[in-house]
Amino acid sequence: MELHKVLSWGPILFNIYINDLPKIMDKLSLTILYANDTNIIVTSTNYKDLQKEVNLTLQLISELFQINWLVLNKNKTSVFYFSLVITDS
Repeated sequence: MELHKVLSWGPILFNIYINDLPKIMDKLSLTILYANDTNIIVTSTNYKDLQKEVNLTLQLISELFQINWLVLNKNKTSVFYFSLVITDS
């Protein structure tokens, strides 16, 4: 098999493995998949609950990745916190 044919399976296999993520996160967060980019949106009415939900979300993602032998690229991972209320913390 030619090298370029082997390399073209990467994105297809990634999509097959990552395709279950929105189903797993259904009740916990909004998951948006686009090509090889994934956005996970977690919302809450207070900061403590948000922390718990984000931690649970990351735990579920970690378990899914371990099962499917995937590795999260920490250099391409970001967390953003948006608030409508101005807080001191």
